[in-house]
Amino acid sequence: MVLISANTEGNPKQVKRELAIADKYNIPVVPVRVDNTQWKSFEFFLTTLQWFDLTSAPLDASVTDLVAEISTMYQGLAKAQPEQQPAAQPAPVTTAPAEKKNVTLLYKRNAKPDTELLLWLEEKLKAEGFGIFHDRHLKMGAEWFAEIERKVRESDAVIPLFSAESIHSDMLEIELKTAHEQRETRGGKPLILPVRVAFEGSLPGELATYAGSLQYFPWRTTADNGALLKSLVAAIRNPVSALSLADRSKLQNPTGAVPLDSPQYIVRPSDDKLAQAIERRESFVLIKGARQMGKTSLIARGIRQARKNGADAAFTDFQKLNTQQMKDLKSFYCALADSLCDTFDIDELLVEKWRDAKAPNANFERFILKTILGRGDGPLLWALDEVDRLFSTDFGSEFFGLLRTWHNERSDPDSPFRRLTVLIGFATEPSLFISDANMSPFNVGLRLPLADFTIEQVAELNRRYGSPVSDADLPAFFQLLGGQPFLSRRALHEIVVNEARLPDIMAQAHKDEGIFGDHLRRFYVVLMQDDGMLQAMRDFLFKGAVPTHHDFYRLRSGGLLVGDAREEARVRCGLYEKYLRQHLA
Repeated sequence: MVLISANTEGNPKQVKRELAIADKYNIPVVPVRVDNTQWKSFEFFLTTLQWFDLTSAPLDASVTDLVAEISTMYQGLAKAQPEQQPAAQPAPVTTAPAEKKNVTLLYKRNAKPDTELLLWLEEKLKAEGFGIFHDRHLKMGAEWFAEIERKVRESDAVIPLFSAESIHSDMLEIELKTAHEQRETRGGKPLILPVRVAFEGSLPGELATYAGSLQYFPWRTTADNGALLKSLVAAIRNPVSALSLADRSKLQNPTGAVPLDSPQYIVRPSDDKLAQAIERRESFVLIKGARQMGKTSLIARGIRQARKNGADAAFTDFQKLNTQQMKDLKSFYCALADSLCDTFDIDELLVEKWRDAKAPNANFERFILKTILGRGDGPLLWALDEVDRLFSTDFGSEFFGLLRTWHNERSDPDSPFRRLTVLIGFATEPSLFISDANMSPFNVGLRLPLADFTIEQVAELNRRYGSPVSDADLPAFFQLLGGQPFLSRRALHEIVVNEARLPDIMAQAHKDEGIFGDHLRRFYVVLMQDDGMLQAMRDFLFKGAVPTHHDFYRLRSGGLLVGDAREEARVRCGLYEKYLRQHLA
C-alpha cells in the first residue's frame, strides 16, 4: 500500500525504489491517495492500477472501507496460491561465540537521574554480553585517570551521559577528550555514543568540540529505557551502520573548509607537525597544497590550537580583499590593519595614522609593533590564507620582504617578533615569482606540504561515512580519485546523503553532467586561458613528458600533476587523466 500525497510527490526517490522492489517480486500494490495531489512521479508504476481515495468521505469511514478492501484482496490472493509443503528444516549450525565488546560509561557522580540511568544501563548491557566499565569500579587509591585512559583504549564504545548538571563536569570533559583522541588515532575506535539525559541544550566548550556533531540518543524518563537500550545495542554491535542512526541532513556539504567539529575530518601527519610548530613558536609555518587540499581546514585547527595554548590569533583570507584594497601597497596594508583591528576589537584605522613621509613597509611595521604586538607580551599567531594573490601584484615582493625581515629580527632575544608566528597558506611555487631568496619568507621556518589521502586514510574516511564503499570496491575508488580530499568527500557524501550508487558515480565521473562536472570544467577553463599550461599538459598527456621544470611546477601547483620532480610527474588521479585526455585530444 503506497500513500500518495504532496510529500511523496515532492520527494519521490525512496517510494519509487520501494515500488520497483514490489514490481520485481510481483507483489500487489494498492495506491492510496490522501490528498488531491497528482502522482506524476509514479505513473510508470501506478497508471494501470485501481486506486483508493481517502480525500472525500470522513477519514474513519474511509479507513474502515480500505481495511475491508485489503482483507478481501488478501483472501483472494491466498486462495490463488498453491499449497506449500513445509520445507525441510536445516541442521543446526554451531557458530563460535561473537567477540565480547567492551563499553565504558562516562557520567558525573552524584548527579540525578544520571546515576540511576548508569546503573540500569550497566545491568542491561551486561545482560547483552558486553563488558562494562565505569569509574565506580575503581579500587580505592587507584590512579583513576590512568585506569580510565586504559579502559577507554580497550573499549569498542564509550557512552557519555549528558545532563544539565553533568555538562559542567571537568572530569567528564577530560574523559571524553581521551575518548575523542583515541578515536582519532585508532581508526574510529571507540565509538562515541552520547546519551542526553533529560537535556536538549547546547554543549559547552570542549564537549561541543568532541561530541557536538555526533548523533545522540535522547532519554527523558524511564519510559524511554527500552528504546534507548535497543538503539545502543544496535550501534555497538553494528558500528558500520551507526551512521544510519544519524540525521544524514546534518552531514556537512563537502565544499569549503571542514568544520572544526566535523567527525569527517581526517587527521594527517601535518596536523601534529603544525601543533608542535605552534608550541615552539616558529617564525613561519608554510602550508603548501593545491586547491581543495585542506589548507584552510588545517589553518583553522592551527588557530584553535594556538588559542588553547593561550595565544592571540588572527586570520586573514586574501581572497576576500577587493580590487580597491589590492590596488597599491598603502591600500593593501590599510586593509590588513583593518582586518586585525576587527579581530582584536581595536578602534583604530591605520589610514588615519599613515605618514606619507615614511615608506609603506615602515608604516605597517610600526602599526604591527605598537598596535598589535604592543597589546601585551603573550604569543600571537597570524594566519594568512590564499597568499598566491600577491604573486601577480607589483607590491607582493615588498610585503614578503617585510615578513622576511621580521624573521631575521628574531635573532635579537628582546625582539617583539619572537612572539609572532605567521602561518602562510599557498599553492603556487613562490620561486617562480620571488627572485631574491634572501627577501623571501618561503625558505625559512617550517614547510608543511599537503599530500592527498593515502588509501588507508580514504578507508578511514569511508568508515566515518558509514562504509558506503565496500572493501572490495575501495581500491578502484581510490584509483579513480587518487585520495584527493575534496573529491573523496564529495563522492561519499553523494552516496550517503543522496543515495547514489557507486557504479553510477564511477561510470559518470569524467562526464560534464557527473557530480564532479563543475570541478573538472574549472581545470579545463584554466588551461584554455593559459596557452603555456595548455600545451605543457597536452605534451605530458600525449608525448609523455613535461617540457620544462617551470611547466611542471605550475601544473603541480594547479593540482593537475603530482611528483617530487619533473621526471617523476604523473597525473594526479585517474579521473583527471580520463577527463583531460577526452577534452584536450
